[in-house]
Amino acid sequence: MLVQLKVQSPETASLKTVEVASLPEIQSLLDSDTTLVEYFVTDEHTLAFIITRNSFHTVPLNVTRQQLTAELTLFQDFADLAQPHPLELKNLHDWLIVPLQPHLNTSNISIVPHGILHYLPFAALTDGKEYLSDNYALLSLPSASILRYLPDKGKSTTGSLLALGDPTIPGLSPLTHAQKEVETIANLFQTKALVGKAATESALRSRAKQSGIIHLAVHGEYNLRNPLFSAIRLLKDTQHDGSLEVHEVYGLDLTSTNLYQILFPHPPYPHSNRFMAYKDLIDFYKGVLTNGFGISCAQRLPDQNR
Repeated sequence: MLVQLKVQSPETASLKTVEVASLPEIQSLLDSDTTLVEYFVTDEHTLAFIITRNSFHTVPLNVTRQQLTAELTLFQDFADLAQPHPLELKNLHDWLIVPLQPHLNTSNISIVPHGILHYLPFAALTDGKEYLSDNYALLSLPSASILRYLPDKGKSTTGSLLALGDPTIPGLSPLTHAQKEVETIANLFQTKALVGKAATESALRSRAKQSGIIHLAVHGEYNLRNPLFSAIRLLKDTQHDGSLEVHEVYGLDLTSTNLYQILFPHPPYPHSNRFMAYKDLIDFYKGVLTNGFGISCAQRLPDQNR
């Protein structure tokens, strides 16, 4: 079955099999203004592999898995978010970015996190004055090998936006700032955001085809047993159940969509297990990316929608 799947849909097969791209292949897939940074976290230290079209560097980082987990936990639970540059994000910036800066000489940075780092909002890392996203255009990838499935597939470039957020779903808490977020973004594109009762699955399905950019601020659910059944939660209607699962993304016509941005809060995992589902998050990324469009950020946020 996997052989047949590889022939008919290599992108889908990549979700179930591991075919690691070689360094020369990865370099050939990068343009001259892009640097790829791939992290590898261990109990003793962290490594950063920095790849450009013409170079490769390995940078050892003096930070352990335990330190990263502790700092991320502090950020999610205790960060003073009234401050524009939380100390926790500055510490993470000092550990993960500062040692790499001599090699970050392009405008675009593609980041491949590892383990706990899949829960880190890299764009929000700060040196105390500027955010990382102030200086670079950032792209998160689940693996370097997935680059082979990201080249343009004949999509037209369009500035149209579909902004959808804070659907009114019984049993799920409102996302405090989601409505303001999507309405602010929609105003920039001179369009109207779909919020509350208008944020239905049918609305997303019907309008996605015409949208060059899709921005969602919604709840997400993870299926740890079968990541392809992880879902984005929207409002159900007469046609759809409101749970858009990863495998269903393959059935959407997204030929005009170039960018897909998702913001959603983490589910209520027990404290000790809160960071244990990162492999599921990777599969969620893959399900979206291999459908032919990019993710600028698929970020798990605290329940307060910080």
